[in-house]
Amino acid sequence: MRKVAALILILLSIGCSKTDVSKIVVDPGFSSYVAAFTSGIISGNSNIKVVLIEPYNAAVPGEAITEDLFDFEPELEGQAFWLDNQTIEFRPDGKLPSGESFVVSFMLDKLIEVESAFEELRFGFIVIRQSLFVEYEGVNTLSASDFSKQELLGRVRTSDGAEPAAVQSCLKATQNGVELPMEWAHEEGTNQHQFTIKEVTRVSDADYVDLEWNGEAIDADVKDDLEIRVAPLDEFSMVQVITVQEPGLHFSIQFSDPVDPNQDLDGLIHLNSESPLRFKVSGNQINAYPIEQLGNEETIVIEQTIRNTKGAQLDDSYFRSVEFNLEKPALELLGNGVIMPSSGGASFPFRAINLKAVSLRVVRVYEQNVPQFLQVNQLNGSREMTRVGRLVADENIDLISQDAIDYGVWNNFSIDLNNIIRPEPGAIYRVTLSFQKHQSLFPCPDSEEEMQPIRIQETNYEDGGDHYYNDYYWEDYDYDYDYSKRDNPCSHSYYRSSNNRISANLISSDIGIIAKESSGNAYDVVITDLGSADPMSSIEIEAFNYQNMKIGGGSTSGDGVVRIECTGKPYLLVAKSGNQRGYLRVDNGSALSMSLFEVGGSKVEAGVKGFLYGERGVWRPGDTIFLSFILEDKQEVIPDNHPVVLELYDPMG
Repeated sequence: MRKVAALILILLSIGCSKTDVSKIVVDPGFSSYVAAFTSGIISGNSNIKVVLIEPYNAAVPGEAITEDLFDFEPELEGQAFWLDNQTIEFRPDGKLPSGESFVVSFMLDKLIEVESAFEELRFGFIVIRQSLFVEYEGVNTLSASDFSKQELLGRVRTSDGAEPAAVQSCLKATQNGVELPMEWAHEEGTNQHQFTIKEVTRVSDADYVDLEWNGEAIDADVKDDLEIRVAPLDEFSMVQVITVQEPGLHFSIQFSDPVDPNQDLDGLIHLNSESPLRFKVSGNQINAYPIEQLGNEETIVIEQTIRNTKGAQLDDSYFRSVEFNLEKPALELLGNGVIMPSSGGASFPFRAINLKAVSLRVVRVYEQNVPQFLQVNQLNGSREMTRVGRLVADENIDLISQDAIDYGVWNNFSIDLNNIIRPEPGAIYRVTLSFQKHQSLFPCPDSEEEMQPIRIQETNYEDGGDHYYNDYYWEDYDYDYDYSKRDNPCSHSYYRSSNNRISANLISSDIGIIAKESSGNAYDVVITDLGSADPMSSIEIEAFNYQNMKIGGGSTSGDGVVRIECTGKPYLLVAKSGNQRGYLRVDNGSALSMSLFEVGGSKVEAGVKGFLYGERGVWRPGDTIFLSFILEDKQEVIPDNHPVVLELYDPMG
């Protein structure tokens, strides 16, 4: 009996133990066989993937794998498939359980021959814990004459993807015990779901709609409710004030009844700061737009004399504090690279805030002018552009899309330059984005005369253009710059300062260049494909001095390496492959810093270098000392039978 009890105890302890996924450490040695695998926190709708380093010859993309390659803890039913000849995907039967941690054992030895230590790849992942968030967004009165019928608006957000039908089953709205119909709009590709509660009835007394939600249908441990007040028929009241930022900053005031659109609202709705507002009435909602710069927090006053469509006044005056996201319009670059692999397209990524459009300018440095450009610039420089570049594109890029995003916060954007210019192989393109006051979403006076800039002179860049003078060339507007207003987004001076533009150089090329300088103006050059990291053979390398004279060259071998002997000190290496070009400055100022490394040593004389070492650093009296000597004699100045003389000293010298 004791043995049985002990066995049960052991089994219970095994069953209750659970591996901490965060503590699983994958041996770096697996990198010789596996390129990637699923890890971290993943969606419950995800599949589990393992990507091999080398293609598997017997793989058939789309075919199910009969071998039992995956073992999950806890158990997970499903089937593995080949996505391609390197990628294996395990597809679970159904959605992964919310918040669950899985430990995976992938039997690598069943596919390829590996060392015994790498037969089983063990890794883990965690499924996003599903949750449900409900937001009440206000009321909508359906008729300007019949106030008895209303709709309530809201939004549901889930932390992980969920089926629309399952989300809908999580919510229920009732009024006086009667369930109300709900209409849904699901935003495809997001976790956002909008709902409208229909057939809400107003009666003579104050009533309530009970909104309840339970996340059980989407595997979310959430259960809550909200009581929403429905104003009585004879009450004209303010329901709520909310700040809206899409696409421009304003605040929305919602009332229980439709508002009379013909009344003059000046003075009836105002800010304590006395900043002017303009209004737009839509049903039971008034949108108030600031037309001057505001503080981060304002108090809005809603006077009792506002009327509904039947002439009744508000039941009271209201005071509400409102906050604005008053971030100044700005641009920022994403990344700082210059070279883009040709397969990725000519894409220019950036981010923006409080802007509805930007101005794009592209200057091309022609291929034959690139060596001259690099005499005074690195690849990302912009000095003396007039000598080597010409304007090839001048566009206005609209950032306002059909997607409902918040333009008052930082958003990422990307411009496909292939739709604007015809890239020339080997050329460098200077891309500049800027913005002016008429492209800003910052709340300011918005008269057309003040907002639109006027150019003194236009440039016909398609016919060769007029001239190009650095990044500020196009700032010839007919208004004055006031230094004291340089930080005020409601002044044109803000848009004349250097903080309203970003610039970057782009070159489309698959050629990656690494060069190591040796003595005697010799360079070991390694060429790799930026897309695949494979060595590139038969690549022509040319070395130029500061006068753009060719002083050396060569062609890479099968492993992408070539040694170039130059007749002088070069400053530039140019790699050529078909119509592609790669550039690398090799002057002393462009070399990587070695200040943090120990690079001292003896200078090689006449091409002879030697290195002496022992099998250890400390010997005791009576030990046998084993020494080795390595000689580098590339010019073969020492005969094969030349002796090596060693002199050994004891610790006393």
